[in-house]
Amino acid sequence: YFLANADDPLARDVYVQDLDPLDARKPRRLTQGGWSDAVFADDASTWLHTWSDPEHPPQVRLRDRQGRVLKVISANEIVADHPYAPYQAAHGRRIYGSVKAADGQDLYYQLLLPAGHQPGQRHPAVVRVYGGPHAQVVQKRWDERWGLFDQYLAQQGFVVYSLDNRGSARRGTEFENPIHRQMGGPEVIDQQQGMRWLAEQDFVDPDRLGVVGWSYGGYMALHLWARTPSLAAAVAVAPVTDWRLYDTHYTERYMDLPSNNADGYAQSNVLNWLERAEGGAEALSDRLLLIHGMADDNVLFSHSTGLISAMVEQQIRFSLMAYPGGKHGINATPAMRRHVFGEIARYFERTLHPAQR
Repeated sequence: YFLANADDPLARDVYVQDLDPLDARKPRRLTQGGWSDAVFADDASTWLHTWSDPEHPPQVRLRDRQGRVLKVISANEIVADHPYAPYQAAHGRRIYGSVKAADGQDLYYQLLLPAGHQPGQRHPAVVRVYGGPHAQVVQKRWDERWGLFDQYLAQQGFVVYSLDNRGSARRGTEFENPIHRQMGGPEVIDQQQGMRWLAEQDFVDPDRLGVVGWSYGGYMALHLWARTPSLAAAVAVAPVTDWRLYDTHYTERYMDLPSNNADGYAQSNVLNWLERAEGGAEALSDRLLLIHGMADDNVLFSHSTGLISAMVEQQIRFSLMAYPGGKHGINATPAMRRHVFGEIARYFERTLHPAQR
């Protein structure tokens, strides 16, 4: 028994394969789309199946070897007393599709249209990016954190869009390898390609595009801000700015040693792109909100202070929100968590003006 995405690269199903070498049958799928997790009994006679999709929060069932349901542990239906019930009527349905990368590979995206969208209306768009290795954003599952924030932004009048660039997970080594020794290269190009496609759609105002990312996504947001003149606003949360300052066990796996890849580290460094930005400091000014937890022990606060110093030297105007005691998740208290997402939403409301349709 194993989990795989053989039938749909955006889903995760449970499969069973007979290990008899004389049995040439293909693996058999026991689940039907969406997103599955499975925990098996020691003898594999039964298993707990957790399943969700973009419209249904996680449900848990007990199944037998053949995948038949023995018992519903948690139906988790969105009925009147469900915590999500007040928001269900406004819940938007995700749209999935793909665009082509420069090397011809498919890049999958998901998007939400604003609540109440009518044909002929153009809206601001927020690109939510991660982009790093061992992660996949575009998935056919219930996302209780960013997925719900996407829904909130759509209800405020934004198109919300995400794309998985080359270098991200669950597409094989050929898809992941392009970022080797050149982080901040192919994945940024892919996101720019996706943004060009998005800007061409008849429901998007190309002059009101924004991007938000956290951690590696914050790093991507900074690169896109510095290298995409058409971008109107960027929010970078807990971003890496210089890979020499990050964990060696992670960085050197992808970038090699700094002594062996000096050019790669220089090209990947966000600070080195500021002076090269089209239009200079004035073009970069008033387009960035930088957010960081001051007690971040993953991406250290020094990543942001280095960027701040560089922006001050170059007279780049920007907005800053620092959270005392906030670690990488900026969730030391519920109030802190609510505040950071509120700041992101309010920044896009101020800069992208969703009321103008």
